[in-house]
Amino acid sequence: MWSPAKAPLRPPAAADPGSLANAHRDEYTARVERAADQYTSANLDAHPADRNTDPTTNTPLPPTDTPIPPTDTPVPTILRGSILYTEGENNTAEIVVIDANGQNRQQITNNNQYEGEPDWSPDESRIAYEATIGIDTDIYTMAANGSDVRRMTTTGQPNRHPDWSPDGALITYESGKDETSEVYVVNADGSGHTRLTNNAFGDRAPKFSPDGTKIAYMTHQRNKWEIAIMAYPGGNQLSLFNCPAVDCRFPAWTSSGDKIAYNTLDAQGPNRGYGYWTSPAGNPACCSSLKMAAPPGPETGEPFISTGR
Repeated sequence: MWSPAKAPLRPPAAADPGSLANAHRDEYTARVERAADQYTSANLDAHPADRNTDPTTNTPLPPTDTPIPPTDTPVPTILRGSILYTEGENNTAEIVVIDANGQNRQQITNNNQYEGEPDWSPDESRIAYEATIGIDTDIYTMAANGSDVRRMTTTGQPNRHPDWSPDGALITYESGKDETSEVYVVNADGSGHTRLTNNAFGDRAPKFSPDGTKIAYMTHQRNKWEIAIMAYPGGNQLSLFNCPAVDCRFPAWTSSGDKIAYNTLDAQGPNRGYGYWTSPAGNPACCSSLKMAAPPGPETGEPFISTGR
């Protein structure tokens, strides 16, 4: 949505020609009579350095112009709580934002290349996302209006699924492909890449917990995609959820941090759809699962949980 624009300054109404003639004819007299606070006609003809001095008394004149406050040029801005999403596929995929009521759609990118998986920074001033330029898929950030694009990764591996830390200081992401992928974090300015997992089975789609002390992620350590939790910092695994479906993928924390939503890849089975995984304090002996939805079709997308803003 656009920020409310200030009313533009209106040009002065055209003056009556007769009034202008009278004003010009009486200009000299009027200026002399107001010599205490305006320029006189003689003063206007004086050297620029002397134009703030009354020539009749050689005393400084008070300022005559009333300062006009600067007017703001309307710039695009985004309402807090707006929905950020990917529209299109492959090279037509672009990043779009829309108000929560479905109004005021704004396309943030328009580059004829894949750009997707956007994620708001905590203060919603920047967007982290993945983009494929040529053969490289990397993590980028940009301002909320699409300006100030910054590249975060240059590893030569596919870098995907960025997620901001709650304080906005870090971005976690996956690097690698499928069962070769690992979880990393990077400072929000693109410096200081730190590897958090180092396994032969693949770890993907990391998500910071609301308090920033844990990261939920997908792991393939038991030959299927399941949801695990690691401590942050440190990276040691705290919990592993026994997925009831073919796969459990793409974790998303609730705002309270006590549950994780996920989706399942179970084309025909009873566990197809979304679920909640109850994960109290990262207890390794947890967890229970609650089936939430089973939309039609063989596959479900990445879950998104509203923050309620």
